[in-house]
Amino acid sequence: IRTSGAGLVCMQETYGSGPRISDALGTLFYYRSSNLSVHSKYPIVETYDLYQPFRFGGVRVKMGRQLVDVFSLWIHYLPSISKLYPKESVEKILLEENKTRGTEIKEILASLKEVSINGEEVPLIIGGDFNSPSHLDWGEDMKTFHHDYIIEWPVSKSMADSGFTDSFRKMAPVPRYSRGNTWSPRFHESLQQRIDYLYFKGALRCVNSYVKGYTDSEWPSDHAAIIGEYRFGIE
Repeated sequence: IRTSGAGLVCMQETYGSGPRISDALGTLFYYRSSNLSVHSKYPIVETYDLYQPFRFGGVRVKMGRQLVDVFSLWIHYLPSISKLYPKESVEKILLEENKTRGTEIKEILASLKEVSINGEEVPLIIGGDFNSPSHLDWGEDMKTFHHDYIIEWPVSKSMADSGFTDSFRKMAPVPRYSRGNTWSPRFHESLQQRIDYLYFKGALRCVNSYVKGYTDSEWPSDHAAIIGEYRFGIE
């Protein structure tokens, strides 16, 4: 984390280690739960305890005169798609997906409507473990990598429908050439896929985004990390 140069860090599945990581980094710290935290080099001027503590929460930070909202997210790990085989219909897959993650993301997005400042829109970043692939990666051009499935995954679709942009796919728009897998560097028998994201919305421009740690045998997690670099303003 330190060598990445990140000024804002969203963490999930910390199992209570968030405060120790913050102490080591020397960052300001928002402890949402044993699962979620946000670390910031910038002043935290407000915190948001939205939705469920284990799944969602964030901060408003001040960068000079600019305010930015940053949220850490973790949604349900079931149904597991790490070993998805071509034996279920797309309809059945989507039905099961909507029972957990598909429903949770809609409730989380609804909770964000509580966040405002004098009616003005503040740039917003959501980073986390979504435990679900992206519809941007499961189109016609990628079906040979996905047991011939073409799936409009509801979590990523809900994010897009709510005006959020997928940072990694913004910078690498052709999935065949840039897979961006984050699951899992450690479990190669599983279906390798992209389930961790940085989404942004508002007056921000993503100028760089990449996966860090996927091929690093010493990476300290079962997920790789997503790095994003942004500039204020609209393209």
